[in-house]
Amino acid sequence: MTSCASLVNRIETNIDGLESKKWQDDEQFMALWNAMLETVSEFQVPIGKVKKKIQTTTLEEAGLIRHRAYLALRRANNVFAVSEDVSEKAAYEQIYNQFKALRIKTQNNRENKTTNFNVLIDKLRSAELAPSVNLLKLDSFVVRLETANKLFNSTEQTGTIEKIHGKITTNITDRTKLMNDYQLVVNYVQAMVALDKEPFIKLFDAIDEARQYFARDISYRDTLKKNKKEETKTDSTPKVA
Repeated sequence: MTSCASLVNRIETNIDGLESKKWQDDEQFMALWNAMLETVSEFQVPIGKVKKKIQTTTLEEAGLIRHRAYLALRRANNVFAVSEDVSEKAAYEQIYNQFKALRIKTQNNRENKTTNFNVLIDKLRSAELAPSVNLLKLDSFVVRLETANKLFNSTEQTGTIEKIHGKITTNITDRTKLMNDYQLVVNYVQAMVALDKEPFIKLFDAIDEARQYFARDISYRDTLKKNKKEETKTDSTPKVA
């Protein structure tokens, strides 16, 4: 568990060390970034590093972020409403019909709206709709909505996120949650790199450096374990007089 947290910490150090801080202007990325730091903070006591960077977010603000992400996705899809390419037009209609079926725009009940957002994201990630999303190059918009929805759900469950000062209480979060937060960060950065968005190219390089470092470290540890196991096996073999 602490290895995963150490990887995230190295990524944080690498990114904080970048000269340009323009990445902080992307509110969707910052929502995802802060969510990851929120999770990794639970690992800080075991690995001897107490550090926290959480942006206070209200439920209303989180709702607006999600709403804008949803509108961006719809508008990006609507571009293909007049496409003369048969495949693109079919993909547009398939995604549009999903929007229409869930009626998120006219849904006033907060619980129903949250459920519908969760369903929409699952649908867009499903084997049924994923090919259409890929064809229309809407993945970055889906990542944005997924990130915003995650922020809203987290804010709704825990209330306003408060900054933590000083030493935090040891509470090891499930490794799966941290890996999920980390993967969402990586997915978002990769999507932005695919669109040639700066400064995400430099962010990707910073993340990649951290991953390569830990890949080498894990490989080195595995080699040590293997050698130690072989030595133990050799020492335990009876010697012939």
